[in-house]
Amino acid sequence: MKILVTSDFHGDFRCMRSIVEYAVKNPVEGIFICGDLVEEYDGESFSLQQQKQLKDYLKLRELFDRTNTKWYYIFGNNDLFVVPKDDEHYLPSGNKLFFGYSLIPFEMIVAPKSCKDNEKDIAYSLSILSITEKSIVVAHQPPYGCLDKNSDGENCGSISVREMILKNRPYIYLCGHMHEARGTQYLGETLVLNCSIGDGHHAFVIDLEDRGVIEF
Repeated sequence: MKILVTSDFHGDFRCMRSIVEYAVKNPVEGIFICGDLVEEYDGESFSLQQQKQLKDYLKLRELFDRTNTKWYYIFGNNDLFVVPKDDEHYLPSGNKLFFGYSLIPFEMIVAPKSCKDNEKDIAYSLSILSITEKSIVVAHQPPYGCLDKNSDGENCGSISVREMILKNRPYIYLCGHMHEARGTQYLGETLVLNCSIGDGHHAFVIDLEDRGVIEF
């Protein structure tokens, strides 16, 4: 049983089309997108940003619907559009079970300067989630010290996320945000996967039975 995971398109439709083509040729049970789906449209007014992003999202939705598989997304820190009513693909819209695993959405809490400024809020938000060893957490923010370094080598992940992973031991923790840190790593007993696109790579495919991972 395999899932495809990806993140941080920032409106790169060429990359999206490559992922959809791959999923059509190599069917998976589900697709998960860990935020920053659409272009930011910096410099535009907030309302115009929302309008343009929604237009891009609807185009993205039509594209991923061609896979004929379940697919879900969460927001990243650059996603501002209003989620369409009754959008079944928006993971935070309801609790979902996926082949015996609970899907837990955790959207990044935007901080004024760095994630360290919001650790209390992050810790509280995590504490009210029912995260267990049978959970797949779909997040945007990486844990501190694990697939979270920027181009200057600075760790930009959340300490609270790291502590939650070590305590609750979710089966898989999916994230993005730090494009330079894409890859896989175990943190305690949890497979952490930063699935940001970059360097010609578009996504990862995970076998849920043994947590084996391939990249394309």
